[in-house]
Order: sequence, then C-alpha cells, then structure tokens
Amino acid sequence: MSNYFEGQKVVCISENFPVHATTLEDKSDIGKQAPVHPIKGETLIIDEMLGDFLRFDKYDTYSFNWWHSSRFRPIDEIEIKLEDVIHKIYTE
Repeated sequence: MSNYFEGQKVVCISENFPVHATTLEDKSDIGKQAPVHPIKGETLIIDEMLGDFLRFDKYDTYSFNWWHSSRFRPIDEIEIKLEDVIHKIYTE
C-alpha cells in the first residue's frame, strides 16, 4: 500500500467494502455494510492510515471507521486541477 499517504486525495472506485466476520466457531455473526459509506466516484482526503485501511473524518460515526484501500485509487495532479476548475465554474 505504498502509493497512499495521509492528506492524499483519493476517489472511491467500489462500494463493495469488506466486512469483518466473527471469531465465533460457528461464524454466525457476520458484520454488515455500514449504512453511511464512501460512494463510488466520490473524492475524499485520507485522514489516517492503518495498514491497508484508510480513515476519512467524514465517515466516522461514534467510532473510527476504516475502509479497505483496494476500494480507492489515488487522484493525480491533473485530475486535482480539473476538479478545482470545475468546482470554480459551478460556485461562481
């Protein structure tokens, strides 16, 4: 996961986030997708990293929520400049 860093802009490329399964023997307690989560195509800024997981302040609820990095891709400088131009056009 060396191509990510805190403060970096990323775009969500998939809303299919992994959930944690229980450690109980029967595996009956399986996690559910968070009701509020990054949306495909949404641009976010990484606030913190933990291994392969990214955290965004926007999606923290009563606790920190971590999102697997494979569901995001870095945004390059050209995309950032285009995004700024588009934002400027629509906010003037």
